[in-house]
Amino acid sequence: MTQAQFNYPSFFVPLGLGSENYTREVTNVGPADSSHRVKVVEPIGVRVVVKPQKLTFTEVDQKASYYVTFTRARNLTYQEFSQGSLEWVSDRHSVRSPISIKFM
Repeated sequence: MTQAQFNYPSFFVPLGLGSENYTREVTNVGPADSSHRVKVVEPIGVRVVVKPQKLTFTEVDQKASYYVTFTRARNLTYQEFSQGSLEWVSDRHSVRSPISIKFM
């Protein structure tokens, strides 16, 4: 299995010249009828796209998936690592996942 296939709460992305796609599944452990919007702090030199931008739950223990694409910037000066975060924010809670990029 590759890193992208594990459902870890964090992201470790070996990133070459192309893009890497990750899928994550989350479970609503908060109240029913809640929604969370994504907030991304992009690692330097990386474009991060999350779909969907909003997760809506109608039940406790309901599952939802989201997809993340990491793309290396074309004008990136050499660096070995970069860090950022992805956070799901609701009116009551926030859940943050760290992002670590290793440039290949």
